[in-house]
Amino acid sequence: MVKLYEAIQNKSQWLHSQPACARQGKDAQGIDQHRQELRRWESRFNYMWISLPEEKRKVLVDQLLERGLLPEIIRQVLDLFDGTVISLL
Repeated sequence: MVKLYEAIQNKSQWLHSQPACARQGKDAQGIDQHRQELRRWESRFNYMWISLPEEKRKVLVDQLLERGLLPEIIRQVLDLFDGTVISLL
């Protein structure tokens, strides 16, 4: 799941970095395909997340924090809420 989350972040960043002109004309179809793929990945991640028991969610969040895939503020918020994570996407 860590690799899937990382892929989602990379794809999302890439899509947001595309200039407006690439979202129109001949490149628009390729951009749309990337958006659809991103939505599928997000849906898959959410499904997997929902299936995880709470203790495994905590392990996953810790791994994402260690790899720098989540901002440090998440760790601070988790400390405030006793480590309970509802959603990442």
